[in-house]
Amino acid sequence: MHRIDRSGHGKESTVNSELEARLLRLLDEDDIRQVLYRRARGTDHGDIDLVLSCYHDGATEDHEGFNGPIREYLSGASPVFKDGIEIEVNVHLLGNTEIMVDGDQAETTTTFVCTLTVAEHGTRRDYLNSGRYVDTFERRDGDWKIRHRRCEYEWSRGDYCTDRWWSRNDDATATSS
Repeated sequence: MHRIDRSGHGKESTVNSELEARLLRLLDEDDIRQVLYRRARGTDHGDIDLVLSCYHDGATEDHEGFNGPIREYLSGASPVFKDGIEIEVNVHLLGNTEIMVDGDQAETTTTFVCTLTVAEHGTRRDYLNSGRYVDTFERRDGDWKIRHRRCEYEWSRGDYCTDRWWSRNDDATATSS
């Protein structure tokens, strides 16, 4: 167990100060990572309030040809929250995340893979997208939130839906009972 000596005397104080600084940085990184997870979960579940809770007031989004306030992106440009589009499946998997904290500012780059099943105008399609979220975070009143997000797509694929993998055995299950 490490004892944090705040007396400012001797070598132990230097070691403890370095340890404390590292622990604080790790706590900051974890707080930021939790915001990234909440943002993905909010999108996956169509929970606009959860998504907005990840952003500071006045935050901006550069995503799918839109560049402006996050509220405008979510209310008009985001396909997840658009009227007339039914999202049957939406799953974001966040991969490697680099977090660089500098005081009350942080820059992050997070790889993602997103799969969607979308029903629009009577047609169902499956999409698989991958890219990076490049975020600028800011800590205000002790809370880390996104100030600006840029989504950089690297590749995407869309296919018309076929039967689901698990439904291929529906007939066999029905006849074997």
